[in-house]
Amino acid sequence: MKKYLNISAPAVAKLKFTVLILGLALALTVLFGATSAFADEADIGAQTDQKAEECSAGMQKYFDAARPLYFQFIEQHYQNKSGNAGLIDTSIELYRQYKKKAYDKYETYYPTEGNFQIEEVQKQTACYEIVKKEVEDARSVLKTHAVSTAAVKKQTALIQKYQSINSQLRKLNISLAEFKGFIDSFENKLQKFVYKCLP
Repeated sequence: MKKYLNISAPAVAKLKFTVLILGLALALTVLFGATSAFADEADIGAQTDQKAEECSAGMQKYFDAARPLYFQFIEQHYQNKSGNAGLIDTSIELYRQYKKKAYDKYETYYPTEGNFQIEEVQKQTACYEIVKKEVEDARSVLKTHAVSTAAVKKQTALIQKYQSINSQLRKLNISLAEFKGFIDSFENKLQKFVYKCLP
């Protein structure tokens, strides 16, 4: 090597030492970088666990407050005597708002952008299942009230029609009884007239 580059022995030793130091520095950087990356992943995992717990607890607290108000409104709303079409439109709009607010609240815990890690997605799914179940429960309550109220209102309408028919039949029956009374009275009078007037 000395022949071709014309480098002195101390310069070669200095060069070897520099390469050794650079190699050592590179190895330490890789080692500490990997350790730091693992530490970051551990921090991310801890943050994800905390976020999942916060989401589940926060969403449960949200639904504990929102659910009774929604159910109470639906219950009172369908006790209204007006037609079902207006009731259903109003209750569907309320359901849409309930659902939108629930998903908006959920997105405060898990924004839609940046969820790439499998662990985070799995933990996010647990919280999402809470939201999905509550929204489905609200939908089924709405459907149950709409169907039962429609059936009750149909039955009530039929009963009212039957009562109206019964009332008219009662009046007809009274009219027929009065008419029979008139005919019987006429028959009695006619017989007396025939006996008295005709020899």
